[in-house]
Amino acid sequence: MELGQNIRGVFFDLYGTLLVYGDMKAAWSDWFTAFYSKLVPLGLSLSQESFSRECDRFFGKEPPQKRNDGFTIFERRIHGLCDRLGLAPSRDEVAGIADHIAEVWQQHVQVDPDASTVLGALMEAKTLALVSNFDHPRYAKKVISNHQMTGFFHSIVISGDVGISKPDPRIFESALEQTGLSASEVVYVGDTEEDVIASRAAGIIPILIQRQTNATDQNTLDFNSDDEAGELENTQRFNVEVPKISSLKELLHLIQ
Repeated sequence: MELGQNIRGVFFDLYGTLLVYGDMKAAWSDWFTAFYSKLVPLGLSLSQESFSRECDRFFGKEPPQKRNDGFTIFERRIHGLCDRLGLAPSRDEVAGIADHIAEVWQQHVQVDPDASTVLGALMEAKTLALVSNFDHPRYAKKVISNHQMTGFFHSIVISGDVGISKPDPRIFESALEQTGLSASEVVYVGDTEEDVIASRAAGIIPILIQRQTNATDQNTLDFNSDDEAGELENTQRFNVEVPKISSLKELLHLIQ
């Protein structure tokens, strides 16, 4: 299948799309250990087992109410957990914890080796944008910069900045406005069901990347306190008619 020449823009998801997940069981284990180690000096007295239960589905829980506190959503989650546990870290301590445990987790996520080549080839004829769910946008932008991807994009939209997350289609509004493109001129490359739902609702053509390895499922996306829990349903395996690719390189043949 080839998409028509009316496609002028290619928008990308970040995690699971341009960045490839590694051993995420190890990633969440390291994240948890780092989180626990950072809170013990602040007075945390819970055992690791009890703290693990407190962190279960850390990112799946409703985010704390937004305040004018300068925190990212991720930092607000950390602060809220600390408050429930009777801990009182300073704002700088919360920021340091957030950056540190994000970095520990990120060690198990690598840039797709074809990303720069594919983005460079596409930008010669198309307008590129990045639209990603991420609760800690300061860190996401650091990752994008560290992988030298910032210059490929006319627009970078992170959910934590705009206050809208996929599957809400309004997350695409800023990128469409900044690129000057209409939804019908754009495809969106993502790796989850919510990417397909959001882009379709926005009038954008979704393209689903389904790698044969490093698949995205709910255990990839959140901390699970129960090590014995079985694999959750893979969010990629849903019955929809949507263009699919197994590697970023396939975009160069799909988009003309």
